[in-house]
Amino acid sequence: MNKKKILLITVASNTYGYGHLNRALSLKFYFKKKFYLKIINFADQKIKNFPSFFFHQANIILNQNLFCKFDKILLDISSKKIFKEKNFIKILSYLTKKFKSKVVLIDSIGSEMLNNFKEFYFSILICPYFFNKSFIFEKRKNVQYFIGEKFTILPSSYKNIKIKLLNKKIKNLMISCGGSDQNHSTIKILKFLDKLEIRLNINVVVGPFFSKKLELKIKNFKKISCNKINIFRKQKNLSKIISNSQIAIISSGLTKYETAAVGLPSIVFCENKKQYILNQSYAKKNIALNIGMINNLNKHKRRIVKLAQSLKELKKLHVASKATVDFNGPSRIINLLEKN
Repeated sequence: MNKKKILLITVASNTYGYGHLNRALSLKFYFKKKFYLKIINFADQKIKNFPSFFFHQANIILNQNLFCKFDKILLDISSKKIFKEKNFIKILSYLTKKFKSKVVLIDSIGSEMLNNFKEFYFSILICPYFFNKSFIFEKRKNVQYFIGEKFTILPSSYKNIKIKLLNKKIKNLMISCGGSDQNHSTIKILKFLDKLEIRLNINVVVGPFFSKKLELKIKNFKKISCNKINIFRKQKNLSKIISNSQIAIISSGLTKYETAAVGLPSIVFCENKKQYILNQSYAKKNIALNIGMINNLNKHKRRIVKLAQSLKELKKLHVASKATVDFNGPSRIINLLEKN
């Protein structure tokens, strides 16, 4: 039996972030037994480690002949910024209208939900996030909607991660602030932790797109810190870092789904107001300590210290988060694509 052919169009760069592309690469792993998957990534700048096209090349890359070759077209491009790429939007608008029955939109939430914009056409919408009633949208006719964290797409390598050290005194803490940490939140957290009375082994995840300036700041702070700081640059080590951590401080993004699924108790902060709004549905689940904006670290100092010193509370978050987020999102999406 021939495998279904699927084309996945995504975007990635410092401007658009790397969550879309990372999710595409995870899907490629899960799909390989059932489908043939081709990924085409667009960017507004050169990116490392993955062949990509510039948006102005869309008219050369995207066309009717290409769309005819595939059984399904997945779009994972949700961002309000995408509308500044007018030629790219014009071409996709024409092609998705013509091939609407084939198009599956992996959508965002809130103001970035592409469902709310008429430029795109699709027959299936998948929104793999925590969702609540404040995210207002109108369902389109003849479109199937699949919404919620049960469709979350997580790296397969995380499935075997076990948080092993929750029976011991809390020492090991992980910091993860996304792929680029443009607001230098990593340094803010390191300085905050240095002021606490507890001493820690801190595993700092340096994303692939951290600036050299930020990396230098982290290295210099490591020399004077009261805590032991370990710096990890290679993302392939992330599974090991997570399994050897007892608690994490992370930015509100896809990482919070990853730490939830493996049961790593987390303190979650937001970088900006938009992220804060999007994080509200996650915060209501009570599966992490949510402190709001990054500048609230000192405001929540007592709560953070109390959590870091309480094995009982950490175990509660461990159990609750694992029960809320699982690794079956890709298999649920595979079932949808097989049936439709």
